[in-house]
Amino acid sequence: MYQYLKGLLVEKDLQNKSIVVEQGGWGYLIQTNLKTMNKFHLDSELKLYVKAIIKEEEMKLFGFADKASKEIYEILLSVSGVGPKAAMSILDALDIDDLISAVLNDKPKLISQAQGIGLKTAQRIALELNTKLNKFNSNYNSQSESDLQGFNCEEEVMNILVNLGFDEVSAFKRLKEARESGIQDNSELLVRFCLQQQNEALV
Repeated sequence: MYQYLKGLLVEKDLQNKSIVVEQGGWGYLIQTNLKTMNKFHLDSELKLYVKAIIKEEEMKLFGFADKASKEIYEILLSVSGVGPKAAMSILDALDIDDLISAVLNDKPKLISQAQGIGLKTAQRIALELNTKLNKFNSNYNSQSESDLQGFNCEEEVMNILVNLGFDEVSAFKRLKEARESGIQDNSELLVRFCLQQQNEALV
């Protein structure tokens, strides 16, 4: 029905995780997540990929900063028990690469970090989406050779941290902090950073 919407961002509602985009004299109320909202500023022009969901004669629009996020959202909706808000919550908690990794490596605990997603639902997601996300990953993965090496490096560090006593969720959080700090492609530096962050969190 809709692919994307271009317009002016005129309202942000952090509590309800929604925005209003004005286009052609109309104000479109769009449900989204904090990660997407933080990418745009009020009174700025934006292009938002949208998914229309009609339920009980009511139509709601869900918005995404890029096409890949919209496609992942639609894939998540195909899982039994995962509704529009739950799927959006998963995309708020996990980047696309992290979600694909969690599914393909059968790590449902990482998915259960998302608000409103229990472990059983996360296990169902990992089981049902393995083939779909494997296919999506082949189409989506336009990363360079060095990017792929960095991704593999992170998988190695995850395994090292788990062997050192981290649970998967804690290891994922520390690795994400390391990535945000700019450390990548070096297993030793990543492990040192994660250990330091974990020790500080325990103090």
